[in-house]
Amino acid sequence: VMGLINPAAPDAPELVERWREQPGMLGIRTHVHPRLRAFWGSDDAADAFWAACEKEALPVAIFNAGAKDYVARILREHPGLHLVIDHMGLPMAMAELDSLEHAEIRATLEFARYSNVAVKVSTSPMFVASPHSTELVRRLRDSYGARRMLWATDHTQALRRGEDRYEDALDFVRGLAFLSEDEKVWILGRAAAEYLGWPEGAPSTASPSERRSERERIRRDRPEGVGGGARGLGRAPRGGVVPLPARA
Repeated sequence: VMGLINPAAPDAPELVERWREQPGMLGIRTHVHPRLRAFWGSDDAADAFWAACEKEALPVAIFNAGAKDYVARILREHPGLHLVIDHMGLPMAMAELDSLEHAEIRATLEFARYSNVAVKVSTSPMFVASPHSTELVRRLRDSYGARRMLWATDHTQALRRGEDRYEDALDFVRGLAFLSEDEKVWILGRAAAEYLGWPEGAPSTASPSERRSERERIRRDRPEGVGGGARGLGRAPRGGVVPLPARA
């Protein structure tokens, strides 16, 4: 869905123009933190890429820890850019987050004034233990609205930390009492479908045998008393697509 690209590559603008011609490709994901930009030669090297993405209205999800000033610049220069802020704009080192007045959090909230910017509500299983987790999501909702909040898992990092239950990331959002049921529907799938232009009724990319095996594994591994079905997901199917709620 979100393919990788080198924003500073000379042919990046041409690739952007043809990006959606690739089967299943709906957008781009890249990193803009200082360590990566050091390989570009200069911050200006990706300017043509951002201009092309704005022209094509192509969504770009960015990991921007430590890059708030750079992101602020590209949004000033390309205010129509469809940009997704990954991981709620959290700093690289979670230990740094001693308060929600952290400069990167403030910047993420300020980026909401650009109507085409969305924020990814991810890293939540790792973040949920923080006393700031619920309040941060509340502030994001108040700034962006649920229709610009895209739920995600950051599942590979959760696995690395031993937090391997896919449903934990769902339960974090489901359990937020300040969100209405309609807001939860948007955050848990509909916002991503609308923002990315996800084709309605798109089938899973998992094979039928993989889907059968996954359903059997979920039934086998599910703790006693935990419900099943689309609301009782275990881990994500390998190569699968999260089921999306029906559109109104």
